[in-house]
Amino acid sequence: LNCMSLVVTDACGQKDSVKICVTIKPGGVADILCPTEPITGINLCAAAPVCVPLEITGHRFSVATSFGTWSFGQLCFNADTSGTYVIRVVASAQCQSDTCVISVPVVILPKPEIVCPGNKTEFLCGPDTICYDLTTNASITGVRTTGEGYISGSQVCVPILGPGTKTITLIGSGQCGADTCSFAVTSIFNQPPVVTARDSALTLCNLPEICLPFTATDANNNVKSITSSLGTIKGNTVCYAPPAFGVYDITITATDSCNATASRTVRLTVTEGAYATIQCPTGEQYASICKSDSVRVVI
Repeated sequence: LNCMSLVVTDACGQKDSVKICVTIKPGGVADILCPTEPITGINLCAAAPVCVPLEITGHRFSVATSFGTWSFGQLCFNADTSGTYVIRVVASAQCQSDTCVISVPVVILPKPEIVCPGNKTEFLCGPDTICYDLTTNASITGVRTTGEGYISGSQVCVPILGPGTKTITLIGSGQCGADTCSFAVTSIFNQPPVVTARDSALTLCNLPEICLPFTATDANNNVKSITSSLGTIKGNTVCYAPPAFGVYDITITATDSCNATASRTVRLTVTEGAYATIQCPTGEQYASICKSDSVRVVI
């Protein structure tokens, strides 16, 4: 406050005065504390108002924005699509004004969705753990299972200890809610092959190759090899040429793709047949008969 007195005197010495006071106030100023670091993206589940802090200091100023409104340290606007909202904020005052351009990234998330791998049928040689890919959209931030199974990264893993069917349910959740899906895993465990054959006893005069029939069956139809301890496998027979008459044990072994085996030992008995020998008398043989008759010659 500044005051002064004004005195007026006329020619007759008469005076008059008045006191004048002037109040001087400083002009308004404005200062926007514009963010120096990028604003972290904002995730929404639907179109909604978004507010970010924006401090403006000073006095006797006004604020104008290119989009939205500023009030009490908050810049607010309505976000109805995903994208980066670039907003110009101008704080105007008599003596000093300020401007800030602020970028606000916004993502409107889709409805939560999780997709299971679909029903599976697995052939296994034994207990195992099998992992399958699963799919989620951007709204899913966490996945858990109910029942057997566990989550490993972007896969669901199912421990399988025996044959049968397991149903796995997945629950995916996030800030916008949750979604579920289920799938079944049917496991078939390997069964070993079965070999059947019969012992054989033969009486022969010589020693040719002898073939004995056998059968090798497998419930899973996955026999990969059939071998024998003696001879060779020819189709559904094992063939062996014995070096001498006698008894031979031949083991037939079937192996499947899981390396499960089955064996059957058959006994082959080869007996030499009997021989007939005639010892003919030497020289001429004589016999005296009185009339026509049969003649016996000893040999």
